[in-house]
Amino acid sequence: MTVAQSLPPRNVVVVRADETIDHHWLGGQIQVYDTGVLSRYAFSMARDHVPSGGGPMWHYHTREEETFYVMSGQFRFRTSIDRDGVVLRAGDIANLPIGVPHRFENIGDQTAELLFWTSPGGNMQFFLDLSKPSGEAVSSDEAPSPKQFQTAGERYGIEMIGPELADDFVLPPLGRDRQAAISRLGEGSRLGEGGTTEIGDATATLRLSGGQTAERLETATVRLPPGGKIPATRHGRYTVMLYVLRGQLSVGDGDAGQTAVADSSAVVIVPFGAEYAIDNTGDDEAEFLMIAGPAGLLTRHWRDHESAGIVR
Repeated sequence: MTVAQSLPPRNVVVVRADETIDHHWLGGQIQVYDTGVLSRYAFSMARDHVPSGGGPMWHYHTREEETFYVMSGQFRFRTSIDRDGVVLRAGDIANLPIGVPHRFENIGDQTAELLFWTSPGGNMQFFLDLSKPSGEAVSSDEAPSPKQFQTAGERYGIEMIGPELADDFVLPPLGRDRQAAISRLGEGSRLGEGGTTEIGDATATLRLSGGQTAERLETATVRLPPGGKIPATRHGRYTVMLYVLRGQLSVGDGDAGQTAVADSSAVVIVPFGAEYAIDNTGDDEAEFLMIAGPAGLLTRHWRDHESAGIVR
């Protein structure tokens, strides 16, 4: 039997902060930009508003790398390898590998914010299944039970450990050769080993390399001056997500013949195969996170093709 199948075209999507899926979460709020559907499950992305003292129990992921960017406040991230943990502040990044137990806590006295993404996507439904939309009233006694956490974790490949990690905890095989990667604000390397560091008119600083993420993804901080452009390009294997930290970008979708504006806190999702172009249409420098998967777009593809004088 022949079954006719078709997929919608791969188009660029802009998701603004007021277009996210907003839910209550552990006394705070979570804003989901992409459950995984928009990026064809290359990524998921959300912004977590964590109350003072808040954070998850010990757990680890069996399917995805998980990366955090601190938007505000300060958090202590702990892993089974580093039980004391490290304190991260605004602009710092942490990548937590598959199979490495971890937890984090807002150690400030105010609500703080984390942007986080996973590769591959799909696990954001874990949060939505265990919570209610922000428009609905909730009470403290409606927090998910340990059994509910366990059941949802099994469904989405998250092993929930509990509030404490035993001293004799045995690291699962998935995480035995891995450790968390930390990138502090101001650290990172300019792209290109002795070559150009520009992507069009933009300047990129590598924050996480493929060597730190099992080659699943790379992350860079990118700055684009007023009037600057990243020319139209199409990636045959890389999916890209851009999170606008500040400024205003005009995002062109060459296949759809459309242009959208991405302001601060918006996310631009470019599935592989889609043609896109970026212009800074604001009066000030724009800054955004560029997340690409699999690894190689930032460290090899752009550098090699720009040195050859072509854009693809």
